[in-house]
Amino acid sequence: MKKFSSPPSKVPPAWHRPLLALPHIFSPSTGVALKKNPNLYDDLSDETAQATVCNCGGLGVGQKLIANIGVQQMLLIFGLMLLATFGVQAQDVSPATVTTDKDDYAPRSNAVFTGSGFAAYENVVLKVKNLSKPCNTVSADSSYLPFSVVTDANGGFVTNWTVCDCPGDSLQLKATGQISEMVAYAYFTDGPTLTKVVVGQQSNNVVSGTSGSVTFPVTVTRAGSNGNLNVNICLSSSTLPSGIVNSFTNANILNGSSTSSPTLTLNYSAVPAGTYSFVIRAYLSGGSRSCSNPGSDYEEITGTFVVATVCTTPSISSQPGSQTKTYGDNAVFTVSTSGTTPTTYKWQISKNNGVSFTDVSDETFTGYSGASSAALTVTKPTVAMSGYKYRVILSACSPVQSTTSNGEATLTVNTRQLTPTITVADKTYDGTALATITERSLANTVDTDEVSLGTSGTATFVDSDAGEGKTVTITGLSLSGASAANYSLASTVATATAT
Repeated sequence: MKKFSSPPSKVPPAWHRPLLALPHIFSPSTGVALKKNPNLYDDLSDETAQATVCNCGGLGVGQKLIANIGVQQMLLIFGLMLLATFGVQAQDVSPATVTTDKDDYAPRSNAVFTGSGFAAYENVVLKVKNLSKPCNTVSADSSYLPFSVVTDANGGFVTNWTVCDCPGDSLQLKATGQISEMVAYAYFTDGPTLTKVVVGQQSNNVVSGTSGSVTFPVTVTRAGSNGNLNVNICLSSSTLPSGIVNSFTNANILNGSSTSSPTLTLNYSAVPAGTYSFVIRAYLSGGSRSCSNPGSDYEEITGTFVVATVCTTPSISSQPGSQTKTYGDNAVFTVSTSGTTPTTYKWQISKNNGVSFTDVSDETFTGYSGASSAALTVTKPTVAMSGYKYRVILSACSPVQSTTSNGEATLTVNTRQLTPTITVADKTYDGTALATITERSLANTVDTDEVSLGTSGTATFVDSDAGEGKTVTITGLSLSGASAANYSLASTVATATAT
């Protein structure tokens, strides 16, 4: 909001001092100027003729006035001469101002005008006008007519004005004191009423060659929430096939609300497959506005209507089968289909015996591959994965149609059996059968798995007698290491020979 006011008038010298509130009536350098301020933009209807006075030597002021000065102006000049005669001093006049409580308003909202610096208890005429363009969106608005307010003892006032219906335009407020002749200006804008339109997704899938209806939710938003607002809504353009009939429910916005929720319905019959667009336009009711000529206050949004080709759901001709593997081997689950070829595969896993399934692609186990194909490979599944169940979701068509396998494909992983190799030390006869293990080893482990016999096992000679090639029996062998759970020993007892 910008404000302007008439400049203050300083006390002029000698006989041509002006009246207190007439700084724009008389100027000692240019003579009498009846026009308030020729440099400020104003309605032509507010302009007055300007009479000029030449400097003509020592002749009196009254003698130098041009004949086209009116009677009222002559009286003012006479008053000035009397003031000069009696030596009455004029006081400085403070500039009047007028302000608005906002820089921008929604159409038909309330604006508060505040004035100051005018004469006490004088009538001030207020006038609002468009600056940028004529307001042709509605019929003539009485709010444009001048209206008067009376100032208080301090020369101030506060009043209200209903903002005109001319969205996007700039407006000028002019305040003119009827006694002081002080003039002040303020500038503001008339913002749009409607601010946004949103359209949602179509309510159901539509297949080519069929008939029916489909709906789209729409939201219309305005600035503010005061008063009922009548809103029209339409399709301003579209690529919809011929024969489609559209209709909208009421889009009016009620007092206290900033939105309305109309619904678009499309009735169709045997439309061809494709993706079609349409433009929803919301605009204010009234005047000569129409869908093709909505004025300047309207909002638009583009929506999409999808019609799919005829498509059947993929069929499963062979369900994925269960897999039983030994640790270290890979498991592969496969599915066979018939009819419509699936466009996507999604394998899922259940770790609670089929109660619930999650996507294999979300698993942290890195041994899965082919999670979006007809064959899911599980590389080196662990024994802990025994009992997991798998299923696959097959999808095709647009909109998507899906088929899901029975979820009975179960993975079983058995431990890999290992045979220990034990080496024992020779000993000198000591009357006992105890033997000492010097080396423990395992064969047939997978890759670099961490698994060993550790320090397990107790070695015992067949008897305590001395001899060569005596048999040693090792008992109590066990596995340890990070991968030990995936293995088992063929026997916890082993034999060796020693002297």
